[in-house]
Amino acid sequence: MSEKKLNTTFDEKGETISPQLPDDIKNYLIDIDGTITEDVPNEEPERMVTCEPFPDALEILNKWYDEGHIITFFTSRTEDTRKVTEDWLTKHGFKSVSYTHLTLPTSDLV
Repeated sequence: MSEKKLNTTFDEKGETISPQLPDDIKNYLIDIDGTITEDVPNEEPERMVTCEPFPDALEILNKWYDEGHIITFFTSRTEDTRKVTEDWLTKHGFKSVSYTHLTLPTSDLV
């Protein structure tokens, strides 16, 4: 996928404001657990290796990626599962392996 060119945008005063993607490009932020695969809790990291993508998740997300849309996965999985998560996305053929962790307090911290 080539780098997306952002459109320069202006407010009503003609001042530059935050750039925008072209109208035909969307920026999708996709959760992993419970969205593209079963809901795997951090307390059971061994399941992160063996879970399978939901039917159609791979096909739909790769189609959007091929159409030029930006696909970013996010997860509340812990940082120590980053490699297993990246490997899982690659193993199952997701074309975009761009993802970020969303750090949330776990039940033992609340």
